[in-house]
Amino acid sequence: MPYGELLVDEHSSSEDLPYKFNGKQFDEETGMYYYGARYYEPRLSLWMSCDPLQERKAGFTTYAYCENNPVKLFDPDGKFGIPTHVKLVSQALKTANTSKGKSWMLWGTGVVSDIFLMSRSTVHLDNMVGYESLSNAYNNLQNSFQEHMGEGKYTKAGIDLHGIADFYSHSNYIDLYKKYKGYQDLDINQIPTFAEAQNIPEFAEILKSSLKTGEYGMEKGNFIQDAIRDKKSNDPKSHNMMNLDKPTSQNGKQVFNDKHSNFDAAYSVALKDITNAIEKSKESKQEE
Repeated sequence: MPYGELLVDEHSSSEDLPYKFNGKQFDEETGMYYYGARYYEPRLSLWMSCDPLQERKAGFTTYAYCENNPVKLFDPDGKFGIPTHVKLVSQALKTANTSKGKSWMLWGTGVVSDIFLMSRSTVHLDNMVGYESLSNAYNNLQNSFQEHMGEGKYTKAGIDLHGIADFYSHSNYIDLYKKYKGYQDLDINQIPTFAEAQNIPEFAEILKSSLKTGEYGMEKGNFIQDAIRDKKSNDPKSHNMMNLDKPTSQNGKQVFNDKHSNFDAAYSVALKDITNAIEKSKESKQEE
C-alpha cells in the first residue's frame, strides 16, 4: 500500500520479517514504523511528531508523509520529504531549459536508485579506493548517460545521474579540494567538476594519490542490516562518516567556508556536473 498500511499476506512461508514499508522495522506493540528521527503511523498516514527540519519545508505540514505524495517521493529517515537526488535533477533540468523525459528521470534517480538499486556499487560508487577505479566508474556513468538519453531510456539516464552526484557526495573529493586550496578562498561556485579537475595539474595529482569513497557493507541479501550497521559506524573510512548526502551527516555538516557546509559544496558541484551532462545531451540531439 502506498502509505504503508498492512495487508493480510497469504503465502506458504510462516516467516514474518520485521522490515516492511520502505525497509523500516515495524513495531508490533505500537503498530508504527521507526525511521530514526521520528515514528510513522501507517493507519493515519501521518508522522507522530513534527519534522526536525521543518524550517526547510515552508508551505507543507510536516506531519504529512512525503508531502502527501508517496508514489513519487519517499522519506528515508523522517527528515527529508524530497530526496536530494530528485531535487538535483529537477534543478538541473530547469537550468538546462528542458523537461524531456523528466518524470522517468526523476523516478530513476530517486526511487529506483535509492530503493531498488540500493546495493549497486556501480550506482552509488561505494567501496572504491583509488583514482583509477573511481575515474573509470565516473567516465562510464557520463558515457552511459549520453547513450541512454540518445536512446530515450530516461529511467536509466536518471540512474546514471544519481551515480554522478554520488561521485561527489560519497567520496573525499570536497575534502581533497579544500586541501588543494589550502583551506583558503573557498567558493562553492568555483569548485571544478571532476572533468575540469584534470586540467588543474596540482589538484589532479592530489586526486590521483588520495581519491576514494567510503566503505559500505554489501553482504549478499543483507542490505538492510548493512544500512543499519553503517549508520552506527564511527570508522573514519566508513560511508557513514564520509558521505555528504545530507546537511546533517557527520561530514556533510562540516564547515566548507564561513557561509556553507561540505554538503552545500558537494551539492553545488554535483548540480554543475549534472547540468553540463544534460546540456551536452541536448546539443547531441540538435546535431542529429
